[in-house]
Amino acid sequence: MTLNYVAAALTLAVSLFALWVAVNSGAEVYRGRVRRDASQLTLPLPLSPRSHRARRRVKEHKRQMRPKSTGGGGGFVGVDWSVSGGGVYSPMGLKHDAWKTSNDRSGLRLKVINNLEPGSKWRRHLAASVRDWNRSNAVRLNLRPAARYDPICNPTPMAAKICNGNYGDSRWKAMTNTYFRGNLIVATRVKMNDFYTSGLEEMQYTMCHELGHSLGLKHSDEDFANEDTRDCMDYTRNHGRSKSPGRANFVALRRLYGNLNGGVRRLADASFPEDDERIFFDELAKEETDSTSRLLSKSGAVEYHSREIGNGFSVFTSVLLA
Repeated sequence: MTLNYVAAALTLAVSLFALWVAVNSGAEVYRGRVRRDASQLTLPLPLSPRSHRARRRVKEHKRQMRPKSTGGGGGFVGVDWSVSGGGVYSPMGLKHDAWKTSNDRSGLRLKVINNLEPGSKWRRHLAASVRDWNRSNAVRLNLRPAARYDPICNPTPMAAKICNGNYGDSRWKAMTNTYFRGNLIVATRVKMNDFYTSGLEEMQYTMCHELGHSLGLKHSDEDFANEDTRDCMDYTRNHGRSKSPGRANFVALRRLYGNLNGGVRRLADASFPEDDERIFFDELAKEETDSTSRLLSKSGAVEYHSREIGNGFSVFTSVLLA
């Protein structure tokens, strides 16, 4: 009997010692088991370590935190879609842009001008993409036909203008011009190049992608070889799985613009004072003869260009290469 008491006491002492080591080494005891410290995870700890849902959440979080490659030699550490350093960032660490709106953060209401050619297949993809982006509770896109078809596709102040045409063997499939005054968007223009034929799924993906740029979003990822994020702001060849926005895109929009469903608050109108509009068009006239566009970066699938056009206006261009 005495030996049994001694064995039990030794077992208890060993257990208490193991517990002391675990606590002092930063591990945690969970239902009698010692686990590694999970403090680096921003997700709350699951109720059960065996939970399927918990494992999926941790796996998704780790995937978002993996280093990402831009394909251009520079690496970006992926971060969650969050406010950081005074801005909202994509998982690549790219800062999203925002439209010039009122400051009440009650969402963005934006006019989208359909300047697509009559009878173009792009028209149904634009309508579908507008519906998809309007699932966000932060933005409301109002699709309107152009007063008359504009083959030149001149940008319209405080609107996103969507165009298509045969722009020839220009090495690009699509591009978005984002016009800024200071650091805020005042106009966007999207061009689809019909010289390069695409399947229906790729057309839907491309329209959703360029419309996302028009809202101010940067890419989720630019690496074709890694795991897809399954949203249209990702660069992927699996267009069928990535032809609509994802939850992370909607989170980024809400952090940029606030929430449309905030009680009786009015929607944030994208306003453009008359004097600014006159200056804007004056500067655009100069742009047609300006060759000062600067190549910022290039990878296998994308180019970024920037140009100062005077009076505080600038244009940033994202080009999807053919």
